[in-house]
Amino acid sequence: MVELNAAQKEALESDAQNVVITAPAGSGKTLCLISAVIEYRHKHLDEVIDVITYTRAATAELRDRLAEQHVLDVNISTIHVWARERLKELAVMYKFEVKVLEQEDIMLILRQLIERAHATKMKPEILYSYVTGNKKMDVTDGYAQTLDYLDKMYIAYKRNNGLYDFTDYPLYLLTMLKKYNEKIVNTDALFVDELQDVDDEQRQLFELVCARKKFYIGDAWQCQPAGTLIRL
Repeated sequence: MVELNAAQKEALESDAQNVVITAPAGSGKTLCLISAVIEYRHKHLDEVIDVITYTRAATAELRDRLAEQHVLDVNISTIHVWARERLKELAVMYKFEVKVLEQEDIMLILRQLIERAHATKMKPEILYSYVTGNKKMDVTDGYAQTLDYLDKMYIAYKRNNGLYDFTDYPLYLLTMLKKYNEKIVNTDALFVDELQDVDDEQRQLFELVCARKKFYIGDAWQCQPAGTLIRL
């Protein structure tokens, strides 16, 4: 692998339980993250390592690059997949059913909200794409404002009715962990990529992970978790 610089080495060699790395573009963030995972695996051969990303592409890249270094026994997934699997485990423990809105349910709700808002020019299919994660559409400012307004209406509708869709798995998991006064205890080391994309609910969720090591890396974040701060 490429030689690490002084700041990257400091991040890897820190013995702090929680390490927070702020890393602007071009600072070698991905290299630092991969090196940290490899370093931890070599020192702790039998421990469970979870690596959380925010896109499928990032998941695939990390998996491939770790495989190149012969590190194959690491759990790498997006935040939503990770939260969904932990939620399933909790559901088995406490015998509740995990329920999320299906596409047809979401579309029905969105059509009702469009009608309620008198947004006659809004296509439900476009709104569905927006509320389920496609927030970077090439549309006019006015159309973007309508999308944002309807998105807020949709979120409020879900919260007021105790509903979740697949984008809500982290919140769903956090809610159920708090309900049953539980924590996540089957993760020894937690590595979180793209720190700037972590919202406050996800930060609370990560705080409920009882890991001996937590390693966060990404651009500066206003909801920064507690830990030893290192700047790349």
